[in-house]
Amino acid sequence: MRYPIVRSGIGWMTIPEMLERSAYLYHDNVAMMIKRGGVWDKITYGELLDKVKRLAKYLKEEIGLKKSDKAAVIGENRPEWGISYLAYQWIGVTVVPVDARLKKPEIKHILKDSESRIIIASSRFLEDLIEIKDELKSLERLISMDENDFNIVNLNQILEKYREGIPKEKVLLDDLAVILYTSGTTGSSKGVMLSHKNLMSNVDALHQCIIFGPGDVFYSILPIHHVFEGTAGFLTPLSGGATVAYARSLKSKIMRDEMQEVKPSVMLVVPLLLEKIVQGIQREISKANPIVKGIFGLMKGSSRALDTVLKGKASRTMFKRIR
Repeated sequence: MRYPIVRSGIGWMTIPEMLERSAYLYHDNVAMMIKRGGVWDKITYGELLDKVKRLAKYLKEEIGLKKSDKAAVIGENRPEWGISYLAYQWIGVTVVPVDARLKKPEIKHILKDSESRIIIASSRFLEDLIEIKDELKSLERLISMDENDFNIVNLNQILEKYREGIPKEKVLLDDLAVILYTSGTTGSSKGVMLSHKNLMSNVDALHQCIIFGPGDVFYSILPIHHVFEGTAGFLTPLSGGATVAYARSLKSKIMRDEMQEVKPSVMLVVPLLLEKIVQGIQREISKANPIVKGIFGLMKGSSRALDTVLKGKASRTMFKRIR
């Protein structure tokens, strides 16, 4: 990845059009991956489109979802979240991404206010969702991202049953793509309505100022339901043939090990996360012997001056092990 630069973008298109384009251009490239059981589970662009179309067929033909219906998704950053989101978009359904950090009352409020017909959720949310389902008139179905103890259908079962997909629904740029709930200054969270044009114009703009593509890895650590990560860390890499590597945890050791393995070129962050990373480094240094502490302090203090001499390479060279 290189920046800054101004170049032509990919043009404005709907999310289903973007996915179809990427599957054609980058068919065998890895679109998403996550580490499970010590092994990186990888999904190519071709496989991603296939899974999306098959899940979309179930949603349309068995549940009866139709264009402009509302449907929710809640879960950790993981491929199943992205597959669910894209399957909704494939048939023109408006997606309601729910913050995985919310408590049951707020989740209930969002599902009720949005009039979501179904929700696809990771298994840890199922118990709460079962408890509130009968209180939500619009909520017809729960789908689990995983195997579960509640006899609720999961994504693997759906994909096993539906071996073929369906063509994408005709979706326009001005059609509603997502309703993103964000907390206001008072009261319950409010829904912000974003069209395909709203989202994909931002994706196009990023293509104009940042060079990235196949071979680049976006390390996904920020909450994927949020518009920043959802647009710049999810839709954007998928639009350019890059790979999204999902972090399993925000624990510094796990992140460090995963980053050493996938060698990400892009990671979206916020100030609080950077503070935690710095605190993690300082915590490890505090455990070291006095000699290591002294060397670290000397390197830290001299790196700025050496950066000028070494044209910005001092920090990378001196702190290679930490990086």
